[in-house]
Parts: sequence; C-alpha cells; structure tokens
Amino acid sequence: MKKIITYSLASTLILGSATPIAAQSKEQEETIVANESEQQEFTYIYKDIEFTGNVQMSEEQLEGLYNNAVSPEPTFTTFGADSGLGYVSVISPKYVTYKNTTTKWAAELIVAYLVSKAPTKIASAVFGSWTLGKIQGWASSIGPTYVGAWVSTSYVSGQRRYYETLAHYKNSNYTSPKSVQYYDVTAKWKK
Repeated sequence: MKKIITYSLASTLILGSATPIAAQSKEQEETIVANESEQQEFTYIYKDIEFTGNVQMSEEQLEGLYNNAVSPEPTFTTFGADSGLGYVSVISPKYVTYKNTTTKWAAELIVAYLVSKAPTKIASAVFGSWTLGKIQGWASSIGPTYVGAWVSTSYVSGQRRYYETLAHYKNSNYTSPKSVQYYDVTAKWKK
C-alpha cells in the first residue's frame, strides 16, 4: 500500500511540476523582455482569436490584421492621407509546418520509460492504468504546428513604421488562426 501511495505521489509531482515551471520560466522571460524594451503589450480578442502586440489598435486595424491572418495570401492595401491604417508588404508571407517529430519522439521515450518502471500491481490497478493511459495520451497529442509570418510597413504621423506578424494556425490551410502576434519593430529595422 505504501508503494502505491509513493508511486502515485511521485507521478503526480512529476506531471504536476511541468506546468508551474514552464509558467514561471515564461513569466521571467516576459519580465526580461518587458524591461529591455520598456514597451506596453496589448492583448485583444477579435472573433475568438487572441491578438497580442506592442501596438495599441483600433477596431478597424484589428479587422485588417484579422483579414490578413485568415487569407492564405494577405492583401496589403495602402490607404491614403497618412491614416496609419494601410500596410504594404515588405517581406511576403511565409507559411511553415513544424512536424514536431523530435518532440513527440522524446515524449514517447519518456512515457515508455515511465511505463516500464511502473510495478505490475500499479499498472493493473484501475487508478494506475488510468494514470498510465493519460500519460500515453499526452505523448500522442503532440502534433504539427502551423505558422505564418510576414513583415509589413505603414506610414504613420510622418514616419515609416515596420511591423512583424507571427500567426499560429489550427491546420495546414493557414486560414484558421489560433493566435496572432503583431509587433512594431521599427527600431530594429532602422539599425
């Protein structure tokens, strides 16, 4: 009985510690980036898609960015009179599929190791087999990642501004974004 409790606690600690560690690491990275750039970050939800960036956007700008993200070939148009709403493509969109085979292979290796170390008593128990099934499901859920990226420019208040956009998509047709990151990188481009 002590072994069952020990193994249950150990597996809970191992599986439960990954998320807080990753969250802490991400939070530290965000703090470092925020301190370095000293810029605000804005997050918007538009048509159930999260838009994040260092640019405060109007409803019309969000709609334009959304339209470019859902189009397999974004249409950049220039609106006249320095409105700041028109964009011209500097670097055309590039769409890439990352298969994540190495990540999936590593996860399956970890799962195989954990399953091989599980005692027969635990593996045959209801809770034990449920836990092992969940661990195996985690490894098999790692799938491909679909990403699109492009650079655009606009003329705002008498100054040329450059923007980098990174979109994460649900599938390989690159028309269903999950999230879009949009950053003003003018200082980077003018160096």
